[in-house]
Amino acid sequence: MGETENYGETFTLSLFITIIFHVEGVRKKGVSGYLKGFLEPYPAMLPKNLLEEVTNLASLALRLFGNIYSGAVVTSLILQLAHLSIFTGPIAFVHNMVWVAFSVFIGFIQAYVFIILSSSHIGKKVNGEGE
Repeated sequence: MGETENYGETFTLSLFITIIFHVEGVRKKGVSGYLKGFLEPYPAMLPKNLLEEVTNLASLALRLFGNIYSGAVVTSLILQLAHLSIFTGPIAFVHNMVWVAFSVFIGFIQAYVFIILSSSHIGKKVNGEGE
């Protein structure tokens, strides 16, 4: 089982990113300027802006967990095919090798997406929404 097949691991990675972009936002704008950002464009948007912070955390964690875990489920299903009969073993082996190679590719893509989204969130907190 890979590290990111555990929801706790992906949640922790997302939590670290969330902490980083809040700390960087406070460092760039100051505490009062950072907190005023939650009231923009007008104060009635405060609940929506707070909900956005929670959903960013959940989105990063669930995206990484779901995509990697689904690859593990498909791999286990292909391996179960090998136990059906002596004739399906070689077919399952070939399918599993192809799927494992594809899973490595998916892992690279998910790492790239995680980094891009994390950078985007940090950039929004440091530079503001419109910049």
